[in-house]
Amino acid sequence: MIIADNIESVSFHDTGWKDMIIADNIEGISDCDIESIIEPNIEISIEPNIEIAIEAIESNIESIIEPNMEIVIESAIESDIEAAIETAIETAIEPEIESAIEPEIESAIEPEIDHVTAFDPGIERVELDIVATGAEIDVAFHATDISAVKVPLM
Repeated sequence: MIIADNIESVSFHDTGWKDMIIADNIEGISDCDIESIIEPNIEISIEPNIEIAIEAIESNIESIIEPNMEIVIESAIESDIEAAIETAIETAIEPEIESAIEPEIESAIEPEIDHVTAFDPGIERVELDIVATGAEIDVAFHATDISAVKVPLM
């Protein structure tokens, strides 16, 4: 939860919430408040998805290697064993494994919460946007003339 008093205007820019804070007359909010709220929630969102992705990757690798090993064995019988195995790994197995892993990792890193909106009765609306792209996290927080703000992230 982020709690702030007497905010006249706040803007957290997408270049990073620690270095790019523009605010006037803020009492009761600090960088560490923001960091301690956002980072644990992102970890909670990402870690289970990475485990699921690893399991999917393992099963994909198994399904890719078995049929391609038949190609390796057939090529090895007809010609030089080392050259056939090396060629099959480079041409058949490696590209298939890479294409199977990339989507699983991308889907695991994106947090389940893309947009969080919170408001307190009697004050203007506050929006907190969280967008994850790979390892980069963009945060946007905008508030104007608010006496008290509470933003739950989960």
